Parts: sequence; C-alpha cells; structure tokens
Amino acid sequence: MYSIDPDGMGGGAPFDAYCDMVTEGGGWTLALKADGTKATFNYNSTFWTNNLLHQPNFPALDRNEAKLQTWNSVAFTEMLVGMEQPIGNMGELNLKYLKLTIDRPSLFALFSPGAYVATNAGRNAWKALITNSSLQANCNREGFNNAPRTRLGIFSNQENDCNSPDSYIGIGNLNAGCNSVPEARVGNMASCTPDNGDKSLVAFGVVFVR
Repeated sequence: MYSIDPDGMGGGAPFDAYCDMVTEGGGWTLALKADGTKATFNYNSTFWTNNLLHQPNFPALDRNEAKLQTWNSVAFTEMLVGMEQPIGNMGELNLKYLKLTIDRPSLFALFSPGAYVATNAGRNAWKALITNSSLQANCNREGFNNAPRTRLGIFSNQENDCNSPDSYIGIGNLNAGCNSVPEARVGNMASCTPDNGDKSLVAFGVVFVR
C-alpha cells in the first residue's frame, strides 16, 4: 500500500492505493475489483459511467469488491486486466493477466461517455485469462463499452456478424446464453456452438493502470 497524490499539492487529498511493483515491470495502481457472483458491476451498473466510489475502505488486493479513487484520479497509458477463476476462498488471489495499451486521463474519462473504444489484444489473449474458456467462432469484437455484452472484454457470435453474440469474456458482462447457460458478470459465458463447449465460468476481476 502507498499513499499517492496524483494531482500534486493543492489539488485533491492524497489517498491510499495498492501498487503492484512486480508484474510486467511494476508501477501498476489498482482501480477496480469486481466479483462475478454479484451484480455490482454488471454491464448496466451506473458505477461504470459515474465517478462514485464503491467500498473505498478496501483498497488492498483482496476479494472485497471496490471502485477506488484511482478510477477518477490516475492518468495512464496501459491497463492490466486480471482474472481469478475459480474464485478462491482465502489467501492471495491467483490471477492471470492481460496487458492493454490505452491512453486516457482517467478510467472515468474512458468509461463515462459510454462510447465503444476498440482494443486489439486478440481472441487468444482474452481466452488465456481463464483456463478452459470458450468462445464462438465469429465477430470477436473487443474493447471498452462493448455493447451489448461486456464493459471490458470480448464477445463472439456463431453467425458471421456481431448482431447477436452468445459468448463473452470480460468484466461487466450481461445476459445469459442460449440453452439456458447462466450469465457470468465477470468471467466467461459461452453458448450456441462455441469452440470449447457451453461455459459459465464466474471469475473475480481486477483492473490496474499505469
């Protein structure tokens, strides 16, 4: 834990933040923790587009959901998305990470307009976040505010278009799949002939920026 003051003297007050000083060269500041067993951060949650914090008294890297002051205050050129699946009961999180290049003055500035912003990590990179994950073959649209399925992630379709996707991997997901496959608000849901069978793999997700 560090006390940081991104806007310097005379601006907002310093705040406590968890910083990962090891992964991918370090320098990452924790902004979001989302539990896929809860509806706090599903696609339609207003937490994605407002500047309100959620449980800022849990700034550490643990399994307590939180939207932290980093969301509003820290500029970045890279993002680190992490997922733990299955969700553990105790001890350190067992996270797999995906690094994204994106330049914004804050996460609030990225998400609050609600406009789609593309990423280009690739289908296999998103699938690597979750062991034994599954996606349909086509579309594979990834990014932020990725309507109608995921706020931060990728969705796919069995038809050769992006009009009716029935699979996704990400954080801030929405909707169950065909064949009554349950929604995974964080993690992987796949249905309608995906490449590794029907899945509902609920995860714990984290977002760091640097």
